[in-house]
Amino acid sequence: MKPILEEVAVEYQGRLNVVNIEVYEQKDLTHEYGIMTIPTQILFDSKGKEVIRHMGFWAKKEIITQLKKIGVN
Repeated sequence: MKPILEEVAVEYQGRLNVVNIEVYEQKDLTHEYGIMTIPTQILFDSKGKEVIRHMGFWAKKEIITQLKKIGVN
């Protein structure tokens, strides 16, 4: 997932923040966000509220579709 998310970060630079958490290195964040499956992608709105959670592989095309649904163009 990391290469796909890095591509999305570049394409949406200035409109979207992409943060990759290494679950084995950042266990506190892993627990805080209830990450139980790898990979897990969580989309937050501009106020920090979780709006979408996806577990497993997520194709770039599908990510972009979801971003558009929440108003990120």
